Amino acid sequence: MVICAAHVSSGPLSARLVTTSREPARRLAKKVGVGEPEISFLRHLGRCINYNGYGAELADLHFHPDALYAELYQAETPTAFRDSHSYSILSDGYAADLAASAALEPVEEGGGYALYQLPNEAWARRVSGVFSNHLVRAHPDRAHAVLTEQVDGAFLVSVRAPFAHRYGASKICTQFDTGGGREAAAGINRLPGEHVEKLIAALAAEYGSQSWL
Repeated sequence: MVICAAHVSSGPLSARLVTTSREPARRLAKKVGVGEPEISFLRHLGRCINYNGYGAELADLHFHPDALYAELYQAETPTAFRDSHSYSILSDGYAADLAASAALEPVEEGGGYALYQLPNEAWARRVSGVFSNHLVRAHPDRAHAVLTEQVDGAFLVSVRAPFAHRYGASKICTQFDTGGGREAAAGINRLPGEHVEKLIAALAAEYGSQSWL
């Protein structure tokens, strides 16, 4: 669940440079004279702000969205926020959660897809979006499903189509009662454990042939 990523990134710090669209943002930064070190920082800051919007409840987050927004607003510039204790907490938390997710291996893998499972823990709920994005960049020819375990044993599911073939994610997720989304990225709000095999079969049917290669 994304709690409030859009709310947190609004205001004077949003500045179009804080974005997940890497190349358009980089070109804009270069155009206004921003150097590479600052571009890297702005990219990282944008990811950290977005990362703080993921969780099942507010207690999962490093900062309440309203509190983080207030600090960003008061800082006035990205550089000023970089020198704050809050930025250190956010950046260090991001790094720690990303490191934890890096140890994960697929629980199911086919020619054109892989399925990962995250535990029912706060760090996993925080990093789920970042982890999904990382998989798309690291394996552009493969689809991914990331299942995050919930308290009742069901799963919150994120499905990403291959970056090289950005279709089919919504087709898979709409086969389930709480599923929906876009062609390139879709999800299932609650997938009962007994339906995981059906999800694997749907991934294999849609992406197993790797017809886009």
